[in-house]
Amino acid sequence: MNGVIKSLNERIFRLWNEYKDKYKNEDVGFCPLPTFLRDFGERKVLVVGMNPSLNQKYKLNDKGRKVEDFINYVKGDYFDLNRDLNTLFNYEDLIGKYHQYGKKISHFAELIGMNQEYVRTIDLFYFRETNQKNFLNKIYAKDKSLTNFAKEQLAITVEALQYYKPVMLIIANAKAASIARDHFKEYGLPIEEKMDESYGCYYLKLNEDEKAPLLFSSTFSGQRALDNGSFERLAWQVRFIKKRKLHM
Repeated sequence: MNGVIKSLNERIFRLWNEYKDKYKNEDVGFCPLPTFLRDFGERKVLVVGMNPSLNQKYKLNDKGRKVEDFINYVKGDYFDLNRDLNTLFNYEDLIGKYHQYGKKISHFAELIGMNQEYVRTIDLFYFRETNQKNFLNKIYAKDKSLTNFAKEQLAITVEALQYYKPVMLIIANAKAASIARDHFKEYGLPIEEKMDESYGCYYLKLNEDEKAPLLFSSTFSGQRALDNGSFERLAWQVRFIKKRKLHM
């Protein structure tokens, strides 16, 4: 694993140890292990969500392993980051095969004409919570400012994006889009305010020399998900930008 990603994951793990007694997931009664960053390299199309979910109704169709095994595993009682991270990734991959969100990402990759290896997902935040209202109560203080819990995670995400250097981003959650627009600039990763009328996109300024096309959309799955027509139009727009702007 690259040193940058390894260091960022160590910071995520420290945050979990710091906050796990304060921020429990109401569905399971404990604070599950967070999701961690993967070292999938640079120049990918990134689909950015709000935060990972945790649902006891997950499907885990794998011989010898049940969803209860995953729920117990993410208690993290004996989790060692260096030793056990790949096991956690394997669980997440198995669940992703059957989860609606994972299926949508696979379908989206097909629609934009890319191998799924080049269409990757990350979240703004790393702590698992399915109920967005509950999660928002953890990242916003009473005065509507971001809590330190939120700020520390955003700082990690910004550094990850600067490392990944995505060719394009889709922030697929309305609240995540609002947070990114309001706060990324505080961490040196501004989103240009004016839309590029030629391509219907915004730009995320990765550094002084690079900026990546950025689209905003609703979620890919769940109650507020894009309808099929909107999903197909989003894929068309990505194909258009790929061909005309990125020459891919």
